[in-house]
Amino acid sequence: MRTLMMLTVGLCSTCVVLAKADDDRAKAIANQKTNAVAACKAMELDDPAHLETKHLLIYAPKAMEKRLKSIGTQLEKYYETAAKTLTLKEDAHPGKVTVYLFAEKESLASFIRRVEKRRPMGVESGSYLADDESLHVVAVPGAGKGAIPVELRAGEMVATLLLQRKAGVRTELPEWLTGGFGRATSYRATTGQKFVADDRKQQRLLMKKRNAADVWDGKLEGEEAEVMQASVAEMVGYGIGTARLAKFLKGFEPGENVAVKTTAQAMEAANLTADQLNKHWKKFVK
Repeated sequence: MRTLMMLTVGLCSTCVVLAKADDDRAKAIANQKTNAVAACKAMELDDPAHLETKHLLIYAPKAMEKRLKSIGTQLEKYYETAAKTLTLKEDAHPGKVTVYLFAEKESLASFIRRVEKRRPMGVESGSYLADDESLHVVAVPGAGKGAIPVELRAGEMVATLLLQRKAGVRTELPEWLTGGFGRATSYRATTGQKFVADDRKQQRLLMKKRNAADVWDGKLEGEEAEVMQASVAEMVGYGIGTARLAKFLKGFEPGENVAVKTTAQAMEAANLTADQLNKHWKKFVK
């Protein structure tokens, strides 16, 4: 009887905890929807198209409404692909991730100024904020030859946001890793995309004359840098194993008197040398 009573008490306590978690999640989502409406008004989208999926709250101009269901399916694929390799739990962030999509490139700069309250930095086609109070991504179509559609760019931002949540909101990650991981997730969350085949081909060529360290040593520029960053980030994010990836990301955590850690320090935390990482990368590309 005593055992049965203890079991009953334990089950009741678990139910209370789960109920509170569900209530907190519902409140977070309600707040996120309120904030999204305010953001859309700031962008002069008085009647935006919107869709709620398992992990996402998606907002876009009315002209995208007919595509939102397929876009939602694609974005969920990005979310689940990144979350799996990062071993993120369902409560990895409050509520859901808000996703803003725009058709015009100029809209991103406006969103950054009006909603994120910061100055746009150079040519951007996506942005994200990973802290609890303003958890969102925003994307516009990519620029230049081989530019990717807005929904895939948004998917890359979702993957990057999840990477940041795994590392810690206050942990500063290098740009080669954040941008590279987003594009690497495109390789795995999409099918039949020409830019993926083009990147793969270029990576095999670059492997013959470049080393992984060129990515974080600042020796690359332009398209070559983007392709190499994605290649090395894919190996790190999807090729070295979840346990070692966790150690690698933890290696970037700020320490006493060290606000920003280097890639070398992250490799040391993951028991990797530059030579080992380079060998892993070249084998991975092959």
